[in-house]
Amino acid sequence: MHTTNTSLGQRDCILSQFQPQVVVMGSRGVISDKWSMRVLWLCAIGSGISLYMVAVDRQMKNRDRMLAESLRAAEAEGSGEDV
Repeated sequence: MHTTNTSLGQRDCILSQFQPQVVVMGSRGVISDKWSMRVLWLCAIGSGISLYMVAVDRQMKNRDRMLAESLRAAEAEGSGEDV
């Protein structure tokens, strides 16, 4: 039988080199988790509101464009009948 001179502590040290390490900068960090989640939610809500506003603006422009086209079509029909 072949025995190794590696103790349990050395083997754990070698294995821990290949595992990802988590660096903790303190218990609360620079910004607490509660406030960072609030900031993320605020950004998400702001993005939703801005997308809604863009959609409403596009609907208004499309409605105005359709009304202008229908007025031009009505004027073209009216001028065609008079000639």
